[in-house]
Amino acid sequence: MTPRGNSAVHRRYVAYRLKKLREEAGYTQRDVAKHLDCVESRVGHYETMHSLPRWPVVETMLRLYQREDLVEQFRDLLAQAKKPNPWADAKSLVQDFELFVGLEQGASTIETFTVSTVPGLLQTRAYATEVLKSSVPKLVDGDLFREIELRMARQEFLAEAEPPRLWSILDESALRRMVGGPAVMANQLGHLLKMAEEPHVEIQVLPPSAGAHPALHGPFTILGFAELSAPRVAYVENQVAGRCYDDPEVIRWYTEIMNQLRTLAAPPEGSREIIKRLREEVASP
Repeated sequence: MTPRGNSAVHRRYVAYRLKKLREEAGYTQRDVAKHLDCVESRVGHYETMHSLPRWPVVETMLRLYQREDLVEQFRDLLAQAKKPNPWADAKSLVQDFELFVGLEQGASTIETFTVSTVPGLLQTRAYATEVLKSSVPKLVDGDLFREIELRMARQEFLAEAEPPRLWSILDESALRRMVGGPAVMANQLGHLLKMAEEPHVEIQVLPPSAGAHPALHGPFTILGFAELSAPRVAYVENQVAGRCYDDPEVIRWYTEIMNQLRTLAAPPEGSREIIKRLREEVASP
């Protein structure tokens, strides 16, 4: 089965499948490098999305692994992976952000924990504008407009006929932070309540009473892909660095953290009551 999604998803799938096929055939990266007459690191780059192999290289690898039955599948995968990335404009000083956005658009499940702000997929335009205006370094007008449009465009797939399942846990401090003033914040809280009614969206609030918790190190996102047997991806970001991980141990660690946060946070119904109360407080003169 091949993946459904944009070129970022297909590039990742090509890398994952090449690695799995090599391992199943019992070859090391050094073995493959000798067969391809290249340096070992190049094989590693093919298997970690650092570079996309040309078709003759893939064909040679499939013959080596005795998987000529996959020739047509990989020919199609490479064609899809070479298509222009629709999120190529998602430029950022943060490492791996463009990759993350591309993978996000092909995900079937999105689990996210945020501390300081509402997650980008649930932000209103006015709220997103205020958050991006406060960014460092400061964005000039043209870049600010582009970043706002990109953030809004990222949300469009949540309204599709078969949207991904989004599970968002927010630290209550993010909801109490007066971003853009009372009107902007009241509208943002109302938007969260509206999204929480969607069958594919779960929102939980982590109250201060939860005390110390396993995600004090900061926000993260876990992406799952229903069509793929490939592992999920965890994305971790702060102001100056971000990275996508697909190492099983890292995924297992963040999955356990997310499960603990679900237990510590108020349940979805209770979380809606918290958001309603905060909106009333903000809206009060």
